[in-house]
Amino acid sequence: MTNRCRILILVGVLGGLAGVLRSQDTLAILSLSILVWLFFSWCWFRIQTQWQWTHIRCTRYIHGRPAQQCVLWADRRIEVELRVELPRIRFGAPVVVRDWVPESVTQLSGESFASVDWLASSQCLIYQVLINSAGSVIFPGTQFQFQDPQGLFIAERFHDEELHLRSLPSFATTVDSHPNVKRLNSIPQHGIHRLQRAGLGSELLELREYQSGDPPKSIAWKVSARRDRLMTRQYESEVPVRLTLLVDGYASNRMGGWGLRMLDQLNYVAASVGRSAISAGDLVGYALMDQGGVKRRRPSGGERAFFQLLEALAEFTADAELPPPAYTRSLLHSALAVCQRRYPELMESKVNRLPWTFWPLPPWRKNWRHRQQIAALLGVVQQLSSTQTAQLAFDDHSMAVAIQRLLRESGWDDNGSTLPESSPRTPDRIPMFAREVLKSVSLARDNEVFVLMLDLLDADSDLDPLLAAVRVAVARHHRVVCICPTPTTHAFQSTDGDSSSQLTPLERELQVLSHAAELRVLRQIQPLKRMLRKSGARVAFAGDRQAIALVLSEAELVGSGRTLARSTR
Repeated sequence: MTNRCRILILVGVLGGLAGVLRSQDTLAILSLSILVWLFFSWCWFRIQTQWQWTHIRCTRYIHGRPAQQCVLWADRRIEVELRVELPRIRFGAPVVVRDWVPESVTQLSGESFASVDWLASSQCLIYQVLINSAGSVIFPGTQFQFQDPQGLFIAERFHDEELHLRSLPSFATTVDSHPNVKRLNSIPQHGIHRLQRAGLGSELLELREYQSGDPPKSIAWKVSARRDRLMTRQYESEVPVRLTLLVDGYASNRMGGWGLRMLDQLNYVAASVGRSAISAGDLVGYALMDQGGVKRRRPSGGERAFFQLLEALAEFTADAELPPPAYTRSLLHSALAVCQRRYPELMESKVNRLPWTFWPLPPWRKNWRHRQQIAALLGVVQQLSSTQTAQLAFDDHSMAVAIQRLLRESGWDDNGSTLPESSPRTPDRIPMFAREVLKSVSLARDNEVFVLMLDLLDADSDLDPLLAAVRVAVARHHRVVCICPTPTTHAFQSTDGDSSSQLTPLERELQVLSHAAELRVLRQIQPLKRMLRKSGARVAFAGDRQAIALVLSEAELVGSGRTLARSTR
């Protein structure tokens, strides 16, 4: 019901009362006819809306293919097409169709809403979006708005066609893995030899007795004649380098908006290293750690292993257990916006009404009313008992957890728009990471590369267990590379370059705050670099191509059996 309809009802009621009190039959009949006409218009509008709603069909396509068959990639553009089919027999005003664009994507062009004329029986919405990060992309559904020709009644419905699509992490296609220092004339350390195995190379490895199944062309006939028995040549072949990626997925790396989290940097580095290493014939394994435990996989090679790595990173990013957020007013307003858009029928006052409340409510009681309505809606949607529903209305912790679940199921940015109830730091994170490093070293073979990708800037516990694990790995002739992501800092840049005299006071404050944040991060980085280098690890405080090149350079050195002096980074 719109304000226009409310005004007509008020006019009809007042006119009817005035006609009865003043004995004006014409005014009373005219006012009563207005009310009767509004009643029959409302009945016809309800019948028409229900008829159209039961015959609506929606189909979603991505790049011209059904959305269920598509695989998405982070940092890539996709074209989304939504085809809406309406009943051919319709009466009344146009129908407004609005597609719910997930927050994990950025709309670049096109329109995600349209008004369908009452003569048209179908509508096609086409728009382009950019996938911001790896994980899960959720399309909750489509919103419809029905209205009568006179603009008296409005009905909103949500076509719930929840679609979950997996978004794989992006990776660098070309990375220069060669070190930028001189490698000629470098002599291996004592006890370090070039990794070799029997194969089909060009250098002779050894001679052995002939065994059934050996190719005849590998028989050394001259040696066989001297020894009076068949001998077979074995040629050397390089052993593929084994890399193990240890990724930190705790809550501190998951805070922030889509594409701006430190976990997104780690996914980019891990996928790029895996792509380059597997393309060179090396083996890549991983150990993904978060609050839910550790997911491991032994090093393996081939295209199948690479896509298994991408699938594991995407699932690891999407299906994580986050700490419960703190119940705040902004969290309540976010839940209210989602409920009003996704469940308009359950938010109507005649369905979700609070008993013993009188209109109008004072301003300080509106938040309480919204909380009671959201609690009742969550009890129906999440299938909670009456006791649990009542607990949502009065317990802040239970309400925050239920709202977090609602936001995640609706594709809402629950990481960047909500604050954790407590500090996201995990006191046992560094010891757990150190134990996983030691376990990987115990299962490793000779000369492997361990890539430790974790957030050291937020580590509030002692780093001695991690440093001891690094020293154990180095003592067993392994190479350790530590990749630490840094918070995404948007440094303010003026349009006129270095001229800061034209900046406004607010812009100067933003510039000062940006520089202060960068200095604080640099001050934290220096002592961490010194400690890790003393333990024998290579360090990169970045999540870009520089870190990828460092890992690939170490893998190349392991394959050649040579060593280089550590360069300052």
